[in-house]
Amino acid sequence: MRAAKGNRIVRTIVQFKTPLPRVPVVHYSITELDSSKAQNLRFKSHILLRARHGFVIEFRTWDDTKIASASINWLAIVGAPTSPAPPPQPPTPIGH
Repeated sequence: MRAAKGNRIVRTIVQFKTPLPRVPVVHYSITELDSSKAQNLRFKSHILLRARHGFVIEFRTWDDTKIASASINWLAIVGAPTSPAPPPQPPTPIGH
């Protein structure tokens, strides 16, 4: 992402050691970003795909921004299994 100009994209695959029971929610934070101070910093990142076995994160930059490296920390969270909602109950009459 350092050598070119224009739109540049890097995608990184993160694989879990073992598949999770369900597709997780993935939270991440950028912990390091090394860029040239000679240009404006233009940088975007997001989770592109989530699955039981891992996820893909995408990093983007554009115009003349030069980025040497970026690092993240991440946390995958699997919630409790969901069950169907119970049927709605009729309203209770007032005074009974």
